Amino acid sequence: MLKNLKLRAKILLILLFSSIVSAGIVGVVSLTLGTKTLKEESFNKLTAIREMKANQIENYFQEIFNQLLSLSESRTVVEATIDFRKGFDNLQSELDYSHEDLNRIDSVLFDYYQTQFIEQLLNRDSSINYFSIPIIDMLKGQESWLNVTFLDSSVNTSMPEFPRLHPVTFRIGTDAIIVVVSENNDFISNLSMDELRKVFSSAIKWSDIHPEWPDQEIERFIPDVGSGSFNRFSEIVLGGESQKLSALPNATIIKDGTVMKKEMLNDPYTIAFFSYNYFDRNANQRIVHLDGRALNNTTIRNNQYPLTRPLYLVTTEEKLRTNQAIPLFINFFLN
Repeated sequence: MLKNLKLRAKILLILLFSSIVSAGIVGVVSLTLGTKTLKEESFNKLTAIREMKANQIENYFQEIFNQLLSLSESRTVVEATIDFRKGFDNLQSELDYSHEDLNRIDSVLFDYYQTQFIEQLLNRDSSINYFSIPIIDMLKGQESWLNVTFLDSSVNTSMPEFPRLHPVTFRIGTDAIIVVVSENNDFISNLSMDELRKVFSSAIKWSDIHPEWPDQEIERFIPDVGSGSFNRFSEIVLGGESQKLSALPNATIIKDGTVMKKEMLNDPYTIAFFSYNYFDRNANQRIVHLDGRALNNTTIRNNQYPLTRPLYLVTTEEKLRTNQAIPLFINFFLN
């Protein structure tokens, strides 16, 4: 009898233990699955919230960006500027000008707006409060905005053309202008500044610079006349004689980076200069050292790389006082 009781107790104990273990396993599995489901649901909700907030922030800063470009809070002015840009892009794509025609047109327009338009505009209406000069910018297929290119070293000096605007500038970085050759070019790794000047002025063939270099014509790609890179390069390399650069033979304006990449892929005798911002490491291009200086953070920080230009955000004292969004945007940008 006692033996049977002990046996029953053992069996009950085993069943009880099995039930506890089973319940524990079920509990752990349920907790794991529940936690995973909760995490996935939370992640999905957080992702949706993040995307919604990202769109809101993007739309907000796009609005601020548009206002900075037009220096106006008026929706009419902002929308008119955007519509004009789209219309100008459409017109540009419909016209079939040669490179020579585009060079001539851009040069004439740039000269007109710089020397005549602003003075006439201010004389007619002294209350005008815009800081935008129509300048065509076709570099790498960018949209043609009507805005001021003001990135040279004189940005902090007085501006007699805009006596009532009191511009305020914020240094945001340094842009490097790079000189690029094809990866298939086996005779250039470095250029002195004097050699670079000859490449983009008097030399017709590579052998005009060094007799041991190929007796082949130099094929050049250059930014659009009047662009920041064009002006800065002209100033540093050619002593401000930009007409030498705009009148170069065998020179192609960089309208479409794809054309330049294809040309460099097939022709080792091509050379180009443009902003580092447009450099494509996968496009069969190689950056040339200048005066023995490679382009890197050290040479830029120490002002050793010879082709650089400061970059600024430009607004006015009035806009900083009256539009709270602009200081917030500038603070966001700088931090």
